[in-house]
Amino acid sequence: MKNIVNDFSSSRVAKNTMKKYPYIDFLKLVGLFCIILAHVGPPAVVMQLRNFDVPLMVILSGMLAANSQHLDKSELGGGKYLTYRVLRLVIPTWIFLTGYFLLHYAVKGNVEPKLMLKSFLFQQDSIGYVWIVWVYVVAAFCTTPLLRAKEKIGVRI
Repeated sequence: MKNIVNDFSSSRVAKNTMKKYPYIDFLKLVGLFCIILAHVGPPAVVMQLRNFDVPLMVILSGMLAANSQHLDKSELGGGKYLTYRVLRLVIPTWIFLTGYFLLHYAVKGNVEPKLMLKSFLFQQDSIGYVWIVWVYVVAAFCTTPLLRAKEKIGVRI
């Protein structure tokens, strides 16, 4: 993983052509805030106001994935790009889950192995919303071929 991350971070493309858009960062912040708000049980009125959070995050993820695909055509090949994306999603989640289950064991004295396995495999009936990582992994695998097909048929986004 380290070589892939180093290849990516030291590439000319990653440093020189990746443009930052502050309004996208702001929209990500709003989306994340609303998602967190949804999970703390706010009053019904507030819940209705934050109904756009998940669609907003999905749209932003698609925009950012489509925007980062130019890296795939330069110094990083499709396989390296996909490996980088998957490792960037999976490894931090597994680190979080390891810490979570160690803390759970320290506090409660037991961990259900079936729940732990389901969580590490990103299944829906795991500790919470880690199943969404699986959705992003699948999206990472679909994005590259779909964007290459889009280029072949000449559709502009």
